[in-house]
Amino acid sequence: MRVLIYFTLLLSTIIANAQNQDLNFSFGHTKNISCVRFSNDGKFALSASIDKTIKLWELATGKEIKTFYGLNSVVNKIAFFPKSNQFIVGFNTSEVQIIDIESKNLIKKLDASEIETQQIVNIDVAENEKSILIAYMNECKIWNLETNSIDFSNKGTEKFILNARFLPQSNSKFIVSFKNSKNEAKLEIVDTKSNLIESINIENQTITNL
Repeated sequence: MRVLIYFTLLLSTIIANAQNQDLNFSFGHTKNISCVRFSNDGKFALSASIDKTIKLWELATGKEIKTFYGLNSVVNKIAFFPKSNQFIVGFNTSEVQIIDIESKNLIKKLDASEIETQQIVNIDVAENEKSILIAYMNECKIWNLETNSIDFSNKGTEKFILNARFLPQSNSKFIVSFKNSKNEAKLEIVDTKSNLIESINIENQTITNL
């Protein structure tokens, strides 16, 4: 039985032609939705399901454009590339892959030796599309796509990571929300080039979305 999920998107600031109308989307997955992500231009959305499929949607019409089949695992997180016609997928096996939207082909995947045995809490693409931020539960990594290697890791820090994303129009700085070993909620901006960390006072308010 198809799972029918309706949600209201007020996207007047993102999609000009939506004009504050309620948009109804029929998510034609056969099982529950695990993740939804919007494109930077506000025109498209990707939805992933535990049925091991990903669907591409046109937001202005609610029309399903493509379905990506043949995934080996359930998708935890997905993200569009800012400019090119690709998206990145983080699986519940901690694998990370880049998929081409037009051809549906696998473009690249993170080397197996770099995969952590932790849940992926978020993934993000740098503005120049040369780096991928992978946020695991206890570690953040920067995957250099040109060298296919890990350029940065904060492994070893006692953190329970809630979310992490690149700063807008940044290629080397990201913001991370986490809880420390004392269960205190924290927010930091990390510069991966200089290794400088800027702490932001949030008065112990837990932030799960960035």
